[in-house]
Amino acid sequence: MPNPDVLNAELSHKLQTLLTNLATLDSILVAFSGGVDSSVLARAAVEAKGGKSMAVCAVSPSMPQREPERIANLAREIGIDLHFVHTDELTIPDYRKNPKNRCYFCKKIILQSLLAFAKAKNVSVLVEGSNADDALDYRPGAQAVQELNVVSPLAVAGLTKPEIRELARFWGLSVAERPSSPCLSSRIAYGVEITEERLRQIDKAESYLTEQGVSPLRVRLFPNDVAVIESSAEWIAKLAQDGTREPIVEYFQSLGFSRTLLSLAEFRSGSMNIGINGRR
Repeated sequence: MPNPDVLNAELSHKLQTLLTNLATLDSILVAFSGGVDSSVLARAAVEAKGGKSMAVCAVSPSMPQREPERIANLAREIGIDLHFVHTDELTIPDYRKNPKNRCYFCKKIILQSLLAFAKAKNVSVLVEGSNADDALDYRPGAQAVQELNVVSPLAVAGLTKPEIRELARFWGLSVAERPSSPCLSSRIAYGVEITEERLRQIDKAESYLTEQGVSPLRVRLFPNDVAVIESSAEWIAKLAQDGTREPIVEYFQSLGFSRTLLSLAEFRSGSMNIGINGRR
């Protein structure tokens, strides 16, 4: 239960609302991505329903290959029973075309798969981790959540992203400071076809730089197979140095990128959405 000596009154009230709302559900299936939002939601589900809660993670080509193991370890940390289901968004032509509402097609097939899993397991409600701040951003996937009547308990409780991170610290979750990490498809410029080969290119490129300590990091893919590296000002300076730059270019060329560019603008999550619906 919330500790008023640890959480401020407003956040303590929101947490109590979240737990109370979850407790009214017969059984809960948490759509689990391993990010801070779904992790806090999973932890709250365990708090509210115990063994009547479980988590499910959708695995697809747009997920980095290193992620399933990390997600399984995180579920064990939280103490929730985790299952994996495999989805393949690449079978959907509208998704492969990569329009600006790509996330709608992705979210819809994933949620449909998770709802089918919930039905097979006789779980009454599927919940997902959208928060109160998401309504302020460009989130075409929210349409699929509404169409399929999936519940968003964090948003209903009015929890913002900073508050969710505070709850993660409150519960001692290892993902409390983990930055947002959307799927690999989000790295591909709108209008550039999404293929499994391109997703693997990006995954290998980011893994290569991550192993060298680069963080934060995105490798964006633009038309004509041009890769653009985004990071912090500190890393931008390091990556541009002689002796550091050349091996990166050589490795990226081996992956199939035609050119490797370094963004002078610092990393910003969601930078591909600048200009959409007035986003700046």
